[in-house]
Amino acid sequence: MAGPANPFAGLAQKDGTTAPATRGRGGSFSRATPYQSKSSNARGRGRGASSAMRSLRGHGRGAGPATNTWRKPDSNAASAGAAASPFSQLKKQSQSSSPFGGQAPQQKPAFPGVANSSSGAFGAPDGFAGSIVDSSRDPRLQFPSNGTNGVDGSAVPVEDMAVLNSYNDRYEKLKLDRAKQREQAIRKGQMADPSQPTSLNQAITPVGTCTSMCPEFERVERIVQKMVDKSEKFLHPATNTLQNMETKMLKRFRRSAAGYDEQLPSDIRTPKALLQSTNYLIRHILGGSEPLGLIHKFVWDRTRSIRNDFSVQQLTQEEDVKVAVTCLERIARFHIVSLHLLSSPANEEPFDRHQEREQLNNTMLSLMYYYDDNRGRITFPNEDEFRAYYIIFSIHDQRPDLEARVQKWPAELRSSPRVQVALELFAAAGNTWEYQGTLDAKRPNAIAQGFYTRFFNLVDSPAVSYLMACVAETYFNHMRQTAIRSIWKGYCRYPSSQQHKNEEWTVDELTKVLHFDDDSQTIGFCEEQDLQFAENAHGNLYLNWGNRPVDSIDTVNIQT
Repeated sequence: MAGPANPFAGLAQKDGTTAPATRGRGGSFSRATPYQSKSSNARGRGRGASSAMRSLRGHGRGAGPATNTWRKPDSNAASAGAAASPFSQLKKQSQSSSPFGGQAPQQKPAFPGVANSSSGAFGAPDGFAGSIVDSSRDPRLQFPSNGTNGVDGSAVPVEDMAVLNSYNDRYEKLKLDRAKQREQAIRKGQMADPSQPTSLNQAITPVGTCTSMCPEFERVERIVQKMVDKSEKFLHPATNTLQNMETKMLKRFRRSAAGYDEQLPSDIRTPKALLQSTNYLIRHILGGSEPLGLIHKFVWDRTRSIRNDFSVQQLTQEEDVKVAVTCLERIARFHIVSLHLLSSPANEEPFDRHQEREQLNNTMLSLMYYYDDNRGRITFPNEDEFRAYYIIFSIHDQRPDLEARVQKWPAELRSSPRVQVALELFAAAGNTWEYQGTLDAKRPNAIAQGFYTRFFNLVDSPAVSYLMACVAETYFNHMRQTAIRSIWKGYCRYPSSQQHKNEEWTVDELTKVLHFDDDSQTIGFCEEQDLQFAENAHGNLYLNWGNRPVDSIDTVNIQT
């Protein structure tokens, strides 16, 4: 059965296996993105599509324009024995009469427990109750209760000047009530008095009381100040124009700064309201019809606000901690998928991958603290999944003590199949020419293998899930750099009598080793490294090193 077209349909579920892989990743290396093929008919050597996720996944972003088409694996997939050679099955596959015809064979996972027998998007099991969206709970369909809560959108009153003026009156009233609420909260000990000095041991931890997705004061304030996002508005069928709808509004992120008063308890959402906000974003915003590139900035800001509300409350109750971890896990998955899909050159919307990585790191850090602080008290079913992501993200960590940190984890966590695969990826990705540690104690990676072939083979295997492959993709260009250096050491050194072997590394061969989609991407990558090509007697281009040293390879342009 074909999976859902939307890549976020399974974000709320535990990550599982993925469908069979395609190959490579495309793009212009001059951009802060991986390589991507421009051809709409080209088939990538890697994960999925351009701006919309596909079920086929491998070493990189595939080619072609944005599409929401979900491609079903070929029913003539290679046998399990071909798993050792990740790309042999692609070469042996016969063309199906229809890409959607037939039933996809069940793939046996390489590691027990890593995958379910049947999975949807992001490894969510097909038919899993939690992945079914109940449209009747969509806040966008919950119209105001003043006699206009019919199902038909035309029952919503048209927003005219009278309605807008009523917001101004309501805003002034709420500002007066807000001052009284602040005095009352200080008197009850729910807030610190800003006019009185307070020691750290007398600090008051705020407790949220807001049970809606956005506090009432912020809703009215942003409507008056015309700061309502398009995703928070309602397209009225009578006028065919966007108008404000408070039930769709979510609290936006606001930094603590001079001129801003401390948040009231009524400004901070309860854990249940934060879970509702997270579910709404994933099911009805990300699961809507708008492309990810258009709504990403909105979701990015609102998820940051959710994390901030969890942080200021310093939750310790068991049920509250479980809710917080559930929300943070879903937010982390959102950032991982966005980092993969929107880094593609096919994405024409503004996207800062460094800010995305920063927020992902912050989310992962909060998750690690929750896991560690509640060890032995609360069991988190998805901890092994995110510990695996943590290991892969540590590939270029300046702290060279990852193995020592992993040894402090419980034995059942260390023996988890996901964690074991992540450790193999970590070891294969390490190299001896990049030093780790602080400035005064730099040293080579103790477990570095520089085994680029094994790294890509692992990513292509069923043991690596879609999201884990998205995380590993961050380091593809570093692995290609390792491959280039290994080629130089093995084939292109003195003596000059052996230099003829240099011609063996043609562009076609390099494309296979570096796992690009086509030769143009390989040439572009090498040119970015200031490497040159020459033409052999057969008219084929090959990598021409000449007499240049290996350290002359440019490492500055490698994108992380």
